Amino acid sequence: MLLKNSKQFLPILLFIFLGVESIYYFNSIGIMDDPKIIYQIVYDFKLNLNIGDLLSTFFNYINNEVSRGGFQILLFPQWLIQGIPYLLLKVQGYYLFNLLIVYLSIYIFLKGVNLFYEINFGSCFALFFCWPYFYDSIVHPSLQQKIIFLFIGLLLLELKRTKPRFFLVIIYSFLIPFIKLQGVVLFMIVFTIYIYRRSEVFLYSLVSTSLANVIILYVYLNNEGSYFSRGFNFEIFQGNFIGIPLALTVFGISCIIFHKLLNLHIPIYLGLALGLILLCLLISVSRSSFSYISISYVYLFVPLIYISYNELSAILREKFSFDLSKLFHISVILLFATVHYLFALPRYERWHGLGETIETISTLNEDKVIYHTCLEAPQRFNQILANEYKVSPKPIEPLGDGYEKLNKEIAGGNFLLVVDPYDCDQTKKEKIKESCKVVKDYSKDYKYDEVKLIEYQC
Repeated sequence: MLLKNSKQFLPILLFIFLGVESIYYFNSIGIMDDPKIIYQIVYDFKLNLNIGDLLSTFFNYINNEVSRGGFQILLFPQWLIQGIPYLLLKVQGYYLFNLLIVYLSIYIFLKGVNLFYEINFGSCFALFFCWPYFYDSIVHPSLQQKIIFLFIGLLLLELKRTKPRFFLVIIYSFLIPFIKLQGVVLFMIVFTIYIYRRSEVFLYSLVSTSLANVIILYVYLNNEGSYFSRGFNFEIFQGNFIGIPLALTVFGISCIIFHKLLNLHIPIYLGLALGLILLCLLISVSRSSFSYISISYVYLFVPLIYISYNELSAILREKFSFDLSKLFHISVILLFATVHYLFALPRYERWHGLGETIETISTLNEDKVIYHTCLEAPQRFNQILANEYKVSPKPIEPLGDGYEKLNKEIAGGNFLLVVDPYDCDQTKKEKIKESCKVVKDYSKDYKYDEVKLIEYQC
């Protein structure tokens, strides 16, 4: 139980802290897939309550995903379940329920790892929130990485039972790669443990996840150029691999060398290291290696960091009487505080600013065009305006070809621009700021200055 050790209070305190922040900052469901979840899936389900229609929508969704190079079977039910709290408690219910799932995912995954190597839950929970991009799992409830590792944790717990239930082992192992392509890392974890244990139940798991990987990779490779599959291009791979993926790959290789030199015989440690290397290569080939896609990294390297620290600490205590624990925990606290201030808070403030922007747009009577540089923003904004503010669609458009488009289409007319620090193309926004004059700043009374709504004339 979490309460057995005073250090285990840290996850609870973190949950309360992050929960209060969610209530305070999140006043809108954002501009990614979340409006689609609420208004196209959950609302339809509430209005119709027709299982037949729901199944038809589900199969249409799967067919669409396959055509795009993905095969995310559990994404639709995940979105449906996560969206239901919105009907009861609106925005705050939506984000708090997501935070609960994120926490459950971390806890179940760490509990599964703990069966193979004893870890400190408090330290590991804090390490999760030292990874800047992990906060995207809180900001964007639609993301699936938390579900991948929730299921991996459940599988590890099942594999270590005195009498494992083989049907659950097979189901978990088969479904995990279908949650998202990044689930193929499970193969490395199970394979490494099987090499050490040679247990029948691990063999069943290995065969099941291997079969799922074959299906997933077949769909992926046969839809080259689609949303999920860009095909292999060395220049793109090289560009994506430089930086964080390269550093994590080096870290994973270092863990393998560390494991070999010390003759540790910790299969879960070796499996996580190999899984991290595979994930870095996979993401660099398939999509961008940064932002929310890199959430999966943290589930793998947090246990690796803790096990490495623990083993190194034991050596230093034995040979040099040096206690590494104080330095480690102080470093974690400082890193958490720094990342939270520099990365998490600006993201939260941006979300609050987007909510204020949508509310401001709902009060505008003019028909001036409103631009946002992200392609999905116009549709998401209007979904929220129609459902929450009951106003007709506004002339919101993606900026498209940037300043050149404004030059041709507006020809000296006024327009509004959502100045978003995390928008899709910073150069377009900078060109506008250089070449146009500000007519009116609608966001001067916003609580935070992360997002602005400004009327320009070019």
